[in-house]
Amino acid sequence: MNSNSVISDIVEKDLCFGCGLCVSVCPKKCLDIKFNDFGEYNPFFCSDQCTHCGLCLKCCIQSGNNYHLDLQEYCDTVNPYHDDLLGKYFQNYVGYSNVDSHRANGSSGGITTWLLEILLSKKIVDAIICVGSNETCKEGLFTFKVLTSVEDIRNNAKSKYYPVECSDAITFVMENNITVAMTALPCLTKNLRLAMQHIKKLRERIKYIISFTCGMGPSSAAAEFICASSGGDPFHLNEISFRCKIDDKMTAKNFAIRCVSNKATDNELVTYQNFFSGLGMALDYRMFSLRACDFCDDVFGEYADISLMDAWHPDYFNDPGGNNIFVIRNREINTLVEEAITRKEIIANVIDAQIVIDSQLPVVDFKRNLIRERIQMAVKANEAVPYVREDLLPYRNTFVDKLRARYRVNTRQISRQKWLDYNKCDMKLTKDLKPLIWKMDMLRRSKKIFSFYSWFHFIKRIITKEVTS
Repeated sequence: MNSNSVISDIVEKDLCFGCGLCVSVCPKKCLDIKFNDFGEYNPFFCSDQCTHCGLCLKCCIQSGNNYHLDLQEYCDTVNPYHDDLLGKYFQNYVGYSNVDSHRANGSSGGITTWLLEILLSKKIVDAIICVGSNETCKEGLFTFKVLTSVEDIRNNAKSKYYPVECSDAITFVMENNITVAMTALPCLTKNLRLAMQHIKKLRERIKYIISFTCGMGPSSAAAEFICASSGGDPFHLNEISFRCKIDDKMTAKNFAIRCVSNKATDNELVTYQNFFSGLGMALDYRMFSLRACDFCDDVFGEYADISLMDAWHPDYFNDPGGNNIFVIRNREINTLVEEAITRKEIIANVIDAQIVIDSQLPVVDFKRNLIRERIQMAVKANEAVPYVREDLLPYRNTFVDKLRARYRVNTRQISRQKWLDYNKCDMKLTKDLKPLIWKMDMLRRSKKIFSFYSWFHFIKRIITKEVTS
């Protein structure tokens, strides 16, 4: 029963992103999805009615269908620009929403909230599908929700660095004749495009895909680790808010993470932690990352109609209000943005592609510069590797880059297993990871030194050449 399915070809090879799309597209409803022991979503067979039709695999980029996606087909643009990292695009902006409390209530500039509200209020779509708090009986703190009001959109604002799966939301779209705009990470964006190729209802009903830049997909253990390291109870984590703007003077570097554990009991704990010392550290060192993320080469959601990200750029991240950078690939959305700028609903400026790339350099480094070494490590270990666009990979890695890649893979593996072995004790895990973290910090510093000396000798050669000539 397991042949020609995502279970045998993806899940059992530890290549699953946990998006849940395969569950909703299965014609016989043979699949369901739940957390595994490591806090990662995995589909599983819930009946023996599988006909081996292979539709679940056709809708999964990890099965090698990535090359079937034509980038041009999903870029509704006239003479679009193109960049190896951004993909095809219409225009790039940096700015923020000037409408009501969008910016104050958002994780950065509030542009996502503005866009979703415009699409809904102008009746361009019937509903919005985005991530919000999970009030159902299903597991997980967050889930994809179908929203039909501006109030619902505002109540579900802010970024969520937590695993979510879309099976219920996509099933709702397939069973109801509505049009939607949907938010997604790059991996789900590509899976949705594949599903839209094979399923007419999705092709007709998903009008826009709004993607976010993603460095990795952390498991639910990442949230538990943050809760524990801030003094909360990781076994009874009830709420987590990842990007809290505590006061008007707080910059993006100092946003807080708020955790609530043992809610509505005598032992309720509300704890706070600096974003970068908690989740920032986990993301940087690849703690609790999925193995599937080791092979993702899409930094900026190339197949989305618009991609949004935090403006992690020296020119913008000291602004206490926060800013978004957004890459537009859809003509209609670009028109909406231009009209909003004219009406002062959005305060934004056009920016060069290099500024977009510079704002996400750590993610670019991980997904493009270090990916070849991770692939080679997997091949040497006889582990499964999905399709990767080899023409975009670096020709070879330096010795320092090879070490950086290996240490991060080790960190991912250790954090995944030891969090369970140590019964969710953050101090024991941190102690185990300390030598690796020290090595990675030393490599980062050495890379900067090597870069300085490389530029120094390059300039010296030019000067010497000009003098001698």
